[in-house]
Amino acid sequence: MESRTEQSAGGALVVFLPLIAPPPINQTMTQDQQIRNVQRKLNLVVDGIDGKNTWRAIHSSVVGIPSSQPVQTTHSTPPPEDNYDSICDVYGQPGDESKLVRFTFPYAMKLYGDTPIKTHRCHELVKPDLEAILETARDELGMEFIRKHHLDHYDGCYNYRKMRGGSSMSRHSWGIAIDIAAQYNGNRVTKPRAEMPAEFIEIFQRFGWKSGGAAWGRDFMHFQRAK
Repeated sequence: MESRTEQSAGGALVVFLPLIAPPPINQTMTQDQQIRNVQRKLNLVVDGIDGKNTWRAIHSSVVGIPSSQPVQTTHSTPPPEDNYDSICDVYGQPGDESKLVRFTFPYAMKLYGDTPIKTHRCHELVKPDLEAILETARDELGMEFIRKHHLDHYDGCYNYRKMRGGSSMSRHSWGIAIDIAAQYNGNRVTKPRAEMPAEFIEIFQRFGWKSGGAAWGRDFMHFQRAK
């Protein structure tokens, strides 16, 4: 079955991908047993720990977390490749604050986990996505789930700076990346210590956003609109 692209009544593109049938879930299996089962299927060391190597293997195998939902986007073009020139072609130069707009949080959010915040700045081209992603999380996951996993802790979007420990510009420098629940999903924190739930990652991926955790096996707080 091939993928197809359709245009919604509101003008947004909706890309329907072939459904990936996940293996049947045995409800009596513990989380440790389920992880071991996945590791066996991917020919990994079977230790029951969903760490960096397991996450990388899952990402390489399925290019993201499988979803029965259609891939959604508010854009007419896919996200750019994750390199400086490609990003500049779509979003302009890093640090250009003339391209920033305010997006509104669809549920109660706390800056750095303590200060209530209602809006913040992002690149004008990603505002529709950010608002739609967080609205989807609120509607599908519910506020009890959001609060339980600290998904109401906002840790920034636009920040003109270089990547931590590197010389390349951070994707935050364009306002096309967002950090959520950083205290529990730090840059160097891997599974199982990282607490970012797969359900939240899947919603971002559904809209074509890249998850740091799914891509690199760490930095689970980070999401960006660049491949």
